[in-house]
Amino acid sequence: MYKLLIVEDEMLLRQGIVHMLNWTEHDFLIVGQVSNGKEALECIDTLKPDIIITDIIMPVMDASMPPSMRAAL
Repeated sequence: MYKLLIVEDEMLLRQGIVHMLNWTEHDFLIVGQVSNGKEALECIDTLKPDIIITDIIMPVMDASMPPSMRAAL
């Protein structure tokens, strides 16, 4: 099963992604949902997601991936 992290600052959109399909039926497990890039960066080491679905523009830190985040993956 692939581990999925959802990074979206808008709660309704984040919930929409969660409920848009039966993720487990497609071999995905949602391991986390966070509202900005900084939170994502903080939980990547512990959650170890295989896939990250992210918004492009968010408060605090957006999806332009800094080198430290790339190295963590």
